[in-house]
Formats: sequence, C-alpha cells, structure tokens
Amino acid sequence: MSARVVGASVVLAVLPIPAFADSWTTEPTFTVGGEYSSNPTVAQGGDSGQAAVTTGSLPLEWAGGIHHLTLAPKVRIGASGGASGLGADGYYLSGSYHALSSRFKLEASGSVSDDSSIIRQPDAGTLVREPIRQHGASGQLSTSYDLTERDSLEASLSVRNQRYGIRPNVGLYDFNYDSAMARYTRLFAEEHAVFLSSEVVRYRIPGYDYRTDSVNASIGAAGVFAQIWQYRLHAGRSRLSTPSSAEHPTGSLYAVQLDRAGERSQLAFSIVQSLQPSGFGTLVLSREATARFEWTASERLKFSLAARRAQSSDVFYSFALTERRYNSLAAGSEWTLTERWNTRLDVSYVKSTFDGLFSGGWTAHAVSVSLGLSRRFARFSLT
Repeated sequence: MSARVVGASVVLAVLPIPAFADSWTTEPTFTVGGEYSSNPTVAQGGDSGQAAVTTGSLPLEWAGGIHHLTLAPKVRIGASGGASGLGADGYYLSGSYHALSSRFKLEASGSVSDDSSIIRQPDAGTLVREPIRQHGASGQLSTSYDLTERDSLEASLSVRNQRYGIRPNVGLYDFNYDSAMARYTRLFAEEHAVFLSSEVVRYRIPGYDYRTDSVNASIGAAGVFAQIWQYRLHAGRSRLSTPSSAEHPTGSLYAVQLDRAGERSQLAFSIVQSLQPSGFGTLVLSREATARFEWTASERLKFSLAARRAQSSDVFYSFALTERRYNSLAAGSEWTLTERWNTRLDVSYVKSTFDGLFSGGWTAHAVSVSLGLSRRFARFSLT
C-alpha cells in the first residue's frame, strides 16, 4: 500500500466530519516567494538550485463542547532551475482531534505529504548526486488519565511511513516505524514531576519479511525553576531484537531540555541522544545539540537564530553503515507589514560530513535563502 493511501486512511479514520457544517471556521493564507540553495541535497559535488513558489493553505477548525477538530490542507506549486531538475511542488495534509474533560484527555492526529522542495532539511541529505523527493504518512493516537491530583497515566500508538525517490514515483528507500509508549507521572511541589516511561519501536521494510524491534525504558523529571526556566530531562536504556539473530545489542539514551520565556524573548537549549532500530539489524545512534533564540523587537518585527550540531550512525539503503555529522546555523526574520500582510526571510548554512563503510568520506557545504510574502485573509465560517 502506498504512503499516500496509508496517510489518507489515517486522516479519514481520525477525523470524522461533524454534522454541524456551519461550525467550521477557516483563515486562508496565500504566500509567494523564492528559494535558493547552493547545494540542495547537501552532498559532495551537489549543484545549486533556485525556485519560485506559491503556497496556499486553508486551515479548518471546529469546536463543540469538549471536542475540537482541525484540518490543515496546504499546497505548494513552483518552478525551479538547476539542481538536476529538482522540483518545487508538494502538498501537505494534516488533521487532529482532541477531547478534554476534567480527568481524561484523548488526542488523534494524522498527516500525509509529498514534498520536493528545493530547500532540504539537513538530515534529509543523500549519498547520491540526484535530487530527493519525499513521500510520507503518519498517524498517532494518545490518551491520558489523571488517577489522582498528582498521579497520571499516558499511553500512545503511532505509525509512520517514509519513502524517498530521485524522481516522482520512483522509490529508493521505503520504511515503516511503528511505536507504542506508556508513561506514569507523579507531580511534586506543584512545579516539579518525575516520570517512568517504556516504549516499543518496530522497524519494517514494506514488501519484505524483515523487521527489527527495540524496547526503551527511561526515567525522567520535568518542571519549572526560578519561575522562568522550564526543564525536562530523562535517561534510559534501549535493547534491540531481530527474529534472525540471537544477539540483543543495547545502548544508552538521554535528553536534557531547557527553555526560558521572557516578555519579548525566548531561549531554548537541548542535548539529545536517541536510538532507533534499523534495517541493518543495529541500533541507529543519533546525538544532537541545539540552541535557539527568538526576539520580538516590536509588535511588527521578530528575529530568530538557531544553531544545531548533529551526529548519527546512519544506514544507507539498509545494507551499509555510515556516519554523518551536521553543523548548521540558521537566521530568520518576520516583518508584519499590515494586519493581513507579512514577509519572512530565512538564511541558513549547513556543513555535512559523511564517512562511509565502503566509499570513504567527504564534506559538503550548503547556503540556503528563502524569501516569502504572505497574505492572511479574514477568518470566516463555512455554511
């Protein structure tokens, strides 16, 4: 089953359309802009590319009692040059539902996308010198229940399918991640909590009788100190199992997150080490450190600055171990021209280093720039 069909099924399953059509509201947005990247695939010898794009979104929202529904279709159409014919079109569809009572919470969400944007995310780099197109679909169901005023239980199920291709409808790499998670949280002193969590993750390659599973267990804490700093941290272990092997590799995982929100600025730091099962029968190790600063200079002008350093033991089409390292710096600004018009400028630099098991290594650089002008229309109800 294709990623598009899976994603559409998930969205339709979790988003039952209510009978009260006149309760739906929307606030359409239309954006025109341009993009440039000196190396869109962040690979050795990559070509530059540019694109002129138009994007339209029609977010829909419905609320009734304890129920709340959202549906967010978005379409991107553009023309591009360079980068071996890398496209600029794509579509995105996401939806969510949540119900909230005094002690119980239920959430469901789903999304489907088809993306060939000229500006690639740093972790979507490829070993081939051809442009990558991504198809994806995901769905998640989660629920939480307050046992007492201080104790709560949370559980979730999620599925994700991702497919990469060098041209439309040509898949090079297709995989599924399915996971189930359970967490117990205990609140202390009103502003601090500790939690115990367990997660099972399954990696599958569609069309093949192959899978690997990992079981993660961790303990953590979250809360607020000095009234303005929010923290969240956890540490644990991961254990891998495959039907074809008696070995069970293990590894450590951890995360530390700090956030500070001021009247006009926000500062965030995070250090994360995660592990996931892979088609190579190993735990894929990923380490990442990020820092982000946002500043509201005035009611109309906002700035952001973000830095990221990431390292991962990757898997090249499920048969060869590789290692990737990324260093990136991104800056953005958003200027509200009027109540309905605003413009945004984003500039980023990425340095990518690849060490392959069979093909040696290389280092690549990329500078990307995007500029867009958006028009937000008045919110209205659909009848």
